[in-house]
Amino acid sequence: MRPPWKLQSSTFGGSSKVLVRFEEDLVLLKPPGSRDGDGDGDDGDDGDDGDDGDDGDGAAPWGEDREGTGPLPAPGGDIPPPSVSSLAGVAISTYAKYCYNKLQKAALTGAKKGLKKPNIEEIRHAKNAVFSPSMFGSSLQDIVAMQKERYPERQLPWVQTRLSEEVLALNGDQTEGIFRVPGDIDEVNALKLQVDQWKIPTGLEDPHVPASLLKLWYRELEEPLIPHDFYERCISHYENAEAAVAVVHALPRINRMVLCYLIRFLQVFVQPANVAVTKMDVNNLAMVMAPNCLRCRSDDPRVIFENTRKEMSFIRVLIQHLDTSFMEGVL
Repeated sequence: MRPPWKLQSSTFGGSSKVLVRFEEDLVLLKPPGSRDGDGDGDDGDDGDDGDDGDDGDGAAPWGEDREGTGPLPAPGGDIPPPSVSSLAGVAISTYAKYCYNKLQKAALTGAKKGLKKPNIEEIRHAKNAVFSPSMFGSSLQDIVAMQKERYPERQLPWVQTRLSEEVLALNGDQTEGIFRVPGDIDEVNALKLQVDQWKIPTGLEDPHVPASLLKLWYRELEEPLIPHDFYERCISHYENAEAAVAVVHALPRINRMVLCYLIRFLQVFVQPANVAVTKMDVNNLAMVMAPNCLRCRSDDPRVIFENTRKEMSFIRVLIQHLDTSFMEGVL
């Protein structure tokens, strides 16, 4: 395995200089007595005070310690690796493995944001995710792997089942506009932080808060709940109940389980007694949930508009016709 640092030798105007690249820090080093290549015949100190060759760019002179990395070798000698102390206890391989996995996924699925640059908050979130992976924005496989130690027997993501249970515990099935009315943004963000620490606070009162966060979790999955490979089949069979159900059963196991749990959950809300209060019938539920399950990859507004209607119809057909009785008691 190549070290996470690199030493390069170059010759400029007859003088030998060395570039050490480490943690995005380029260090210019010169052997003692070398010329600086400007043709004036001095010792490389740019005439400042006759020192040992430090040209004022902040680089340590040859052979001296730089920020705890240890003495540098003479030209041609073995190159020692930088000390762990300069990494503040974090191995660069940690970053490398994380980035490598992300690049592999991006190569297969494409960038989630296309050519749009990430904002500061997204960069900060990505940096933290290296050490504390979030349950939001990860793949279903990664989320299940995260909870394996805490909940080895669970078949479904803890975040999905707990937020769903919380919505019902707060009488979400008897709350007007559930899943349509957004929860308070500050409360939703606060709950998100708690959930990422495997906690559900006991003081929640508004069912719109866990409902909004639940929708966000589905929407931010690294790959949509119904993978891209199945998208065309979904919009082709958006009115055919038998074919739509067949698509569900063809999904990868974890996607199938999570989707069936979601549909069973939504089937609670379409009961006539609940619809009379929530005003969220099967059409309204399909409208708000379809974008969280299916993602159109086209940039053509006409295609997006046409497919939106088909996506909604597909989810509506599943709510009405998918048999989810086998999910009873499954967590």
